[in-house]
Amino acid sequence: MGSQGEAARAAARETAEEREAAQESLFRGPGPTERLLREWLEGLGTNPSAPDEVRCRLLGRAYGFLWHKQPAAVVEAALAHPDWKVRGGLADPRLSPASAVRLLDDPRATVRHTATTHPRLPARVLVRLLRDRDTAGTAARNPALPVPVMHRMTGLHPKRPGSRSPHVQ
Repeated sequence: MGSQGEAARAAARETAEEREAAQESLFRGPGPTERLLREWLEGLGTNPSAPDEVRCRLLGRAYGFLWHKQPAAVVEAALAHPDWKVRGGLADPRLSPASAVRLLDDPRATVRHTATTHPRLPARVLVRLLRDRDTAGTAARNPALPVPVMHRMTGLHPKRPGSRSPHVQ
């Protein structure tokens, strides 16, 4: 057992030259396959040591990493990204409510729809979404909708043209 431990320690030791040679060997020869490159990019996106600049360069090239917690600079860059799949990838329950609210104004309906499901949307935002025919159904499914509001919604009657409902202002 002692020799295995010694062998492991010896294998773990490397000089700066050996480390640099190993790093350079990764980029010699043919480039990575598409699948391997995708794995690299997704891995970099969740690497806690990856600088913000590296993660921002992944936007539009990898998408799964956006479902993991990202630094504020990466979230901001993704919110402003021209690719709707990048912006839509942010519509995640862990996203801050403020960022989810920003996505509600996205030009792409898919992104807006996904943001409508965010479980921490403020009540005032949910009310606005409930009053909009395009988002009402999704907003009614939102888990942040308070139960008392659900009960009141079930007691409403359709508003007839020209009549004024005491429930809806």
